[in-house]
Parts: sequence; C-alpha cells; structure tokens
Amino acid sequence: MKTIGLRLALYFGLTILLACVGIGVFAISYSSYILEEAAERTLPVYGNGTARLVENSLKTQLATLDTIAQRNVIRELNWPEQKSALSKEVDRLGYLHMGFARPDGQLMTTNDTTVDISNQSFFLQALEGRSVIAPYQDTSENTIMLGSPVIDHNDNIVGVLIAAMEWRKFNDTVAGIELGSGSPFIIDNQGQVIAHPDYDEVLHQVNLIQRAEYDDDYRDLADFLSNSIIEGTGRGHFRLAGEEYYAAVEPLGINDWFVVVEVPRAEVMAPLNDLYKVLFVITVLLLFLGLMIAYLASRQIAFPIRHISQHYARMASGDFSGTLDVGLQKRRDEIGELARGYQQISRSLNRTITELEASEQRFRMITENMVDLVSLTDLNGYMQYVSPSHESITGWKVRHIVGRCVFDSMHPDDVETARRLYDNIVRSKRPGTGIYRIMRADGEYRWLETVGKPLLDARGKVVSMIAASRDIHERRQSEEQIRYMIEHDTLTGLYNRRYFENQMQLLDEQLLVPVSLIICDIDGLKFVNDTLGHQAGDELLLTAAEIVSNAAPEESVVARIGGDELGILLPNYSAEPANYIADNIRKAIANHNASNSNILSMSIGTAGRDTPDLSMAFVFKEANQQMDREKLLHNQSARSAVVDVVMSALEARDFVTEGHTDRLQDLSTAIARKLDWSESRINALTLFARFHDIGKVGVPDAILFKEGRLTPEEYEEMKKHSEIGFRIAQSSPDLVHIADFVLKHHEWWDGGGYPLGLKGEDIPLECRIVAVADAYDAMNSDRPYRQALQHDEIIRELREGSGSQFDPTIIKIFLQILGEDD
Repeated sequence: MKTIGLRLALYFGLTILLACVGIGVFAISYSSYILEEAAERTLPVYGNGTARLVENSLKTQLATLDTIAQRNVIRELNWPEQKSALSKEVDRLGYLHMGFARPDGQLMTTNDTTVDISNQSFFLQALEGRSVIAPYQDTSENTIMLGSPVIDHNDNIVGVLIAAMEWRKFNDTVAGIELGSGSPFIIDNQGQVIAHPDYDEVLHQVNLIQRAEYDDDYRDLADFLSNSIIEGTGRGHFRLAGEEYYAAVEPLGINDWFVVVEVPRAEVMAPLNDLYKVLFVITVLLLFLGLMIAYLASRQIAFPIRHISQHYARMASGDFSGTLDVGLQKRRDEIGELARGYQQISRSLNRTITELEASEQRFRMITENMVDLVSLTDLNGYMQYVSPSHESITGWKVRHIVGRCVFDSMHPDDVETARRLYDNIVRSKRPGTGIYRIMRADGEYRWLETVGKPLLDARGKVVSMIAASRDIHERRQSEEQIRYMIEHDTLTGLYNRRYFENQMQLLDEQLLVPVSLIICDIDGLKFVNDTLGHQAGDELLLTAAEIVSNAAPEESVVARIGGDELGILLPNYSAEPANYIADNIRKAIANHNASNSNILSMSIGTAGRDTPDLSMAFVFKEANQQMDREKLLHNQSARSAVVDVVMSALEARDFVTEGHTDRLQDLSTAIARKLDWSESRINALTLFARFHDIGKVGVPDAILFKEGRLTPEEYEEMKKHSEIGFRIAQSSPDLVHIADFVLKHHEWWDGGGYPLGLKGEDIPLECRIVAVADAYDAMNSDRPYRQALQHDEIIRELREGSGSQFDPTIIKIFLQILGEDD
C-alpha cells in the first residue's frame, strides 16, 4: 500500500516538476523572443518617425528661407535694407544671425561681420541654384548653416541668403525626441556625429566608424553603421563597451544624413526578471500541492482495486453471483466506474438487448431532429434514406426525395466534380468532402458542404454511403464577396493591381503570344484633388474608368493599377488592334469633354510582344515609358484645363455680390492711374483684381455663405484660400505672373495679415491697392452676414485702418478719388 502510494506521489511530483520546468523554459524563451521581435520591429518605426520629424523640420526652415530670399528687399541687393529685414527675421525665427553672400563668397551678416565662405561647399551648392543645409564650425561658434539662392528679376543668381542656426539648439531638439527607453542620434554617410545626446561627441567631431580603427569597443558599432549606410537603412544589434544594444538606422533625406535609434538590450529584457520570480514561486507551490494530493489520493486507490480485481477473477471463472459493496459503486471516480462496470457486466443478456434497442431509438431521434442533412445512398447515388431536415433546406418532402438520384438536383456545373468525388470515395473506401449546389423546390440553388463515408459489409466491400451535409450558402456568398474585394478596386469596381500582376504572371507561365498591354494615366488628377477636392477627383477617376472599360474588349482585363493609372491586358491581341483600342479611348475622351464641363485628359502608352522570349514585365515597362513620353506633352494643357474649370466653378458659385469683380477692377484701375502706372502694369492689376479670390473655390459653401461670424476653426479654413489660389494661379500660364499677388493679398500694412505676416513695403503694391478697393466695395455692398454700411461709416473705417490694415499712401489717394481728401 505504501509502495503504491509513494510511487504515485513520486511519479506525480516528477511530472509536475518537469511540466513546470518545461513551461518555464518555454515561457522565458518565448518571452525573450517576443521582446526581441518587438524591439526589432518597433525601432525601425521609431527611427523612421524620428527621421521624418527632423527632415520635415529642416525642410520647413529651408522653405521659409526660400520665401525670404524671394522678397524684393533681398533681391534688390541693398545691404542696409537687407540687413534691416534680415534682423527682423533673426528675431522672429530664432537664428544666431543671417546674412547675404555675394557671388565672390563675401558674407555680410546681421552681426556686422564679413566672412569669406567662397570655399565652403554649402555656398557653392547654393550658387548652383539649390537650397542647402550643412554643419559649419569655426573658431568662434558651431552652427548649422542654411543657404538659399537669391534670384533677381532676370532669373540670375545674384547671391546666397544665409541663416545660421545654433548647432547645440539643433542637437538638443534631436536629443529631446521622446522614444520610450531608446535614444536617437544623427550621423552623416561617413559616420561623423551630427547630433547626439552627448554633445561632446558633436563638439569633438567624433566619427563612430573611424573610431573603431583605434578603439576595438567600437568595432561592432562601426560594422553595423557601415553596412546600414551602404544598404540605405538597417536594423539589428551591436555590442559596445561590454553592453549589447538593439538599433535601427533610417535615412534622413538631407545631406546623406542618417538617424540612428538605439536601446540597451538589458532594458528590453527587463520584464523577464519578474517572470523568473513568478515562475519559481508557482513551481514550488504546485510541486508541494501536487505531492500532497498524490499521496492522499494513493491511499484511496490500492485496497478498492484489489477488492474489485478479486470479483473480476471470480467472474472470469464463471461465477456471476458476486456483488460489490454499494459504497464502491457510488464513488465518483475511476474505481466507482470499475465497480459499476462489474455490476453491468453481471446483468442479464436481456438488459443488454433492451439497452441496444433504446440506443437505436435514440439514434433515430437524433437523425430526425438534427439541423444538418443526413442521407443514405446506394452505390449509384440513389437515395435510400434522408433525414427530415431535408425538407426545410431543399423545400422538397422526404417522400419526393427518397428513390431519386442525388446528382439529378445538382447544378450542371457541379455534377462532374461530384461524380468524381463519389467514385473516389467508393474506390478508396475513405471519407471525402465536397462542395456543390443543389436546386430547391422553388428553383433557387443553394451551396452545400457534404462529408461522405462508405459503409462496408463484413467482407470489407462497400455496400452504401452515408452522407452528412450542411447549408453553407451564406458562408459561400461571404467568401465570394471577400474574394471580389481582394481582386477589385473599391472605388471603380475594376480589377486591382494585384489581380493584374497575377494575370501577367499567368501569361508568362503560359508563354501566350501575341499579348498587348495599354496603360492610361489620368493627367492632373492630384492637382484636381488639391484644388477641386477629392470628390471631384473621384468623379474624374470614375469617368475615366467607365470610358476605358467601354473601349476594352470583353475578353480583356481592365484594372486600376495605381492611384491615377488604369491598365488593359489584351491576350491574343497584336500591336495594331491595341493601338486601335487606344485611339478609341482618345476619341471617347474628346467626345466626353465636348459634351461635359469636365477636364478629363489621359496619357496613353501601348506595348506588346509577339515572341514568348519577352516577359510581361518588359512589356509593362515599354508601355509605361510610352505613356510617360505622351504625358510630357499633356501635363501643362491638362493643368490649364483644370484652371479653366476652376474659373467656371468660381463664377457658378457666385460667392460675391453681383458686379463686385467689375467694381473692384474699376476702383483698382483708378488708383493705379493716380500713380501714373503703365498700361501693361494696369492690365496685370486688372487681372489680379478679377482673380484675387480664386482660391475660395476650395472653401466649403457652409463657411463661404455662413450668415454671422465665423468660428476660429472656420476662419482658419477660410484663410487657406490665399494658398489654394496661389497654387491654382501657378498652374495657369495666363495667371502665373499674378500668383504672388494672389498669395499676399490679405497681408496687412502692420504685419497682422496672413499667410506670411508681411508688413509695409514687403507687401506688393498691387496687393495694397486691391486690399483698399476690396474693403471699400465689401463695406458698400450687402453680404450674407450684414447689410451695406453708410458712406460716412465706410470713410471712417478706411481712415481707422490706415497704417494698420491699409497702406496710408493708398488710403490718401483713394479718398482723393472719392472726394474725401480733407
């Protein structure tokens, strides 16, 4: 008794111990793997995010410097005026200093110093017409230098505008980026540190790759950085000063700089320490409890087993008169099962037969009440038995189904496959599964999934088949819908690029010739999205898809293969009919544009192969290159067409009082004539007065026609119309010369306007004239949110705005025109 108990306790305890150890090893190994995977997956994301953050910040500063370089006060090369303007920008932008460098490299700065930078690479690159940013060190200070070419009115580079940003400030900005437990730093493509949490690394111009030549601790890091720079990006781990790190390298996109994000492996694996403790405690507790339970349980097993085995021995000798203790029969464990089993075996054969009959009755009740379809067929497929559930699924009564062949109600397309499956089950004597459609009594087809199992006689011969079927109609429809979504573009309903490329690969495998391919690129779609909105862009894309689909043959594959690209795959089509289809598309576009106020333009390229030696990838490349050549001819005309539509939309929306444009042109012209302007300049002013608010076509009607004051959020949205108008004007050859005026026509004399915050003479004179004329006509006309003001009120408002919103000189001239010059 003790021996059995001790053995059970020992085996049970050993099993628990091994299980705990195994689970612990697995948990630790898996957790380590998960933590390492998470680190290697997350660090590139942090690195890319940091790179984009720094890159966008630097590009924003370059864009600001480019804007300053385009001002007239900078381009006129008057250093005192330049210095005054640049000193203000230094205060506004927080630079150390700014300056102007002549082509000979003499840099005059706002710090009243002159420096020779003629041999500096950033200066030479800027003279070539590129905006640059580069580190710069001299004996007095460490700076990041930004340079932008200054171009005069004749498009000649007359110098370089320079801004010096404190290197430490840039370094602190990079080091201050929050990345959890990781830290970022920046290197160039030679390994020299540009920004680092330890600023001394920057001050001493440390090169982490060259450092490995005299410091072995840095060799692993140097190899990692070198490989990452060569590859353009990288992730992995390295050992430095006895500690292992995980790291990721991402390109910055400026000056071949790279962002490196590193985190110590010890920090990544820190959560494992708590896991060790928890696993140890759980193992000890489970081992103790398991040993106690095993020991107590073993004492309740040995004696009952011996007692029951004696009764089984008597039964084996033919004595069925023995009876076990009722207490053993009532036990709720395996010993109780043995005891009750003995009692059942000792019962009469009558009870056994009765139970078999009851079991058969229960089986019939199950088959007749189950939801799934159960049937029995002979070897030819004729129904011998079907469960009542067939009536609810098929609509046929059971008596109409029995005796019929199962293949008679199947969909004709599925019969051959089902017969092969049926024959295979009979021949192999193994179960099989099939999916097919059956016709209901109302003529509708529904999908079923059936599992068939052969029934064998005593000699192992198949005599019939039993099948269990389930209605999967809804599931099948969902699968087909998912398959459709995987292969089709959600907006146009055409095939997507994935399906298109699969078809090209299939043609390569089949070595099919001839094959032709057409690529259609919608010209100016991005510009339509930027100016008229994405809804207009979607409508344009749908129109293009419809035209291409209608022109393509039925056996072709039409797909949306890019944001603005459609493709047609033409198996068994040579180059001549493919070019004919492309011409039909061009004619359909022309017909569409003739009858619709639309701006659809497409660049089309065709290519084909008549030998299987050419891959479809090569054919695609040829068609794409042909499309690119045609696109070079279309780009400008397409963008001009967009501007024409914008002008039409501007007139159609009628967002200003009737006659406002004409009055504004007359008032502006009157002021210009007082200033003795030439007719050519007056004509440009008149055109600007007409289209100064063209950007409002991109402002929602709910804001444009709102009665009452705009909310701060709505006002910010309204302010965007200057920049929208600027982009539209730049895209039209007829308006490009007034684009700068459109951008700046809401600037105030005191610098309180938008979008650039210009002040005084920095604001083009045309903008100052139109600002006064526009304000006068706005106050003199009814608006959705107020009635027109009285004449005296208008004069008072103009005078109060002189010197703040308006140019005092223009106000004085305008009041003279109105007869209010007192």
